[in-house]
Amino acid sequence: SKAKEGERAVYCAVHKHEPLVLFCDTCDTLTCRDCQLNAHKDHQYQFLEDAVRNQRKMLATLVKRLGDKHASLQRSTKEV
Repeated sequence: SKAKEGERAVYCAVHKHEPLVLFCDTCDTLTCRDCQLNAHKDHQYQFLEDAVRNQRKMLATLVKRLGDKHASLQRSTKEV
């Protein structure tokens, strides 16, 4: 996918003309297509857009759980 308006592609330090469009789950790092096929061969990976979407979902879940715990803690302190 093309970079959206206002977004700039970030390029690989090894393969200078390859944009970092993948996320290697195994190494927890951004990769280009060439790195993923070579240095990160057989690793689990996602397209960057999918990785971002999944991370946002996970963060939203964590924030909700934290909010629930905070509310529970506030109720507990009122009872003391």
